Amino acid sequence: MNLQLLEYAVEVEKTGSITRAAENLYMNQPHLSRAIRELEKEMGIQIFSRTSRGIIPTEIGEEFLKYARDVLAKMEDLRKLREKSEQEKQSLLFVSVRGGYIQEAFVRFACEMAGQREFACHLEETDTRSVLSRVSEKKSRLGIVRYPEVYDAYYQKLFREKDLDCRRMMTMQMCVRISEKHPMVRQENITYLDLMNGTEIVYEDEKLPVFGFREPDGYRPQKLYVQDRDSAYELLRRIPGSYLWEAPEAEERRERPGLVQRVCSRPGNEWLDVAVWRRGYRQTEAELRFLKLVQEEAERAVLQENT
Repeated sequence: MNLQLLEYAVEVEKTGSITRAAENLYMNQPHLSRAIRELEKEMGIQIFSRTSRGIIPTEIGEEFLKYARDVLAKMEDLRKLREKSEQEKQSLLFVSVRGGYIQEAFVRFACEMAGQREFACHLEETDTRSVLSRVSEKKSRLGIVRYPEVYDAYYQKLFREKDLDCRRMMTMQMCVRISEKHPMVRQENITYLDLMNGTEIVYEDEKLPVFGFREPDGYRPQKLYVQDRDSAYELLRRIPGSYLWEAPEAEERRERPGLVQRVCSRPGNEWLDVAVWRRGYRQTEAELRFLKLVQEEAERAVLQENT
């Protein structure tokens, strides 16, 4: 059956007039009348009757039109579903913990997509708990979380409970970002004990304890909480002895204006960055490409961290 004929019939019912329905459908009246007769012949029923009040449905016509409206509504739902699928193919909706290598992968991906019309890229940086929440609640299609390697079994269980699939992107040791004027900047091997008297810069959404070891007596660094990377870096430049824990970066990105990144030893400083998505979700070609770029940047960062 031609769905267009159903649309014609529903419009005639709505207007109660062949003439007005034809005007609304941008067609001539004789053509619409023939289309309605064709539909009635195909169905083997009389859908409409002509009365002094205009065109009205017959008893069986009312039942037919109810089904016709249902069919057209379902077709509209399918159309919207197809449009949504097309939009997802033309967008990247990604939420992640902070990491210079992730940011670099995102920039590379955005540059690749720059020539494509109507392609949207969205990156939100936050903490692990928020990443898991957004992905599991379908507010984001992909995410990257970070946790100490010693807690891997716990997080794998958590992923299963939240019905998430995962893929390890990076195994690393967290580094410290410090000013190029920091007292420890020339020291070859820095440990967390060397930072005891400094001020730790912490992102506001990462207030929860993240290191899985008991801090020694006397290790109570002052902490300043910030919302964004620019504010954190400005504080590092201005507050003597301050530092910020962050993921390792490729060599060419380790030095920022007035700042450097250094390897720093600390008990329990083995970390995992893991990509997560809802179980059963089929990633688009764009998302697979982005994850490949993230993997490349992660490998570069870890390789240079160990050199």
